[in-house]
Amino acid sequence: MAKDTIFKRLRAEADGRELSVQWYRSKIRALAPRISAQRMLEQGKTTVKPNYGLMNLFWYKPIHAAKLSYYDVFPLVIPFKYHRNGFTGINFHYLSIPMRVALLERLQGFEQDAETYRQDEFGNQLDKEVLGFRWQEIIGMRGLKKTVHRYRAKYVYSNFLKIGIHDMAAAVLL
Repeated sequence: MAKDTIFKRLRAEADGRELSVQWYRSKIRALAPRISAQRMLEQGKTTVKPNYGLMNLFWYKPIHAAKLSYYDVFPLVIPFKYHRNGFTGINFHYLSIPMRVALLERLQGFEQDAETYRQDEFGNQLDKEVLGFRWQEIIGMRGLKKTVHRYRAKYVYSNFLKIGIHDMAAAVLL
């Protein structure tokens, strides 16, 4: 039996209609008033490796956590660059909700059919649709600089919750 996640419930409620941000926020509050990132990781489809071109949620503790004034324990990231010991990605949690939505709208211009990218760097089959962009293509976007971070695999303490293209709008509102 397939797991019932907040994203599946939101899609069912929307029934294919284009709805406002306010509608999604009110539905998220009603469907999951106290959902935690840990619970989302337990309920959703997770992978061992990051999903490039898709949104990921995972548990992370940075190398110098004690020295940092703040950091994101459960980052909501779209990875776009592979490194031997981790990856670089865009973390939406460092933005206000209106800025998250605006950035996601700008990134949707890079939505591509995964046939172009049949596999990621690890040989994993990709979803049907992904956000296919490189740093050189997005570097000038307003508000992007403070969201780009490098994540080291050694400090990731969970699997990666895979959030597909059609669920990203709901995810940035959480």
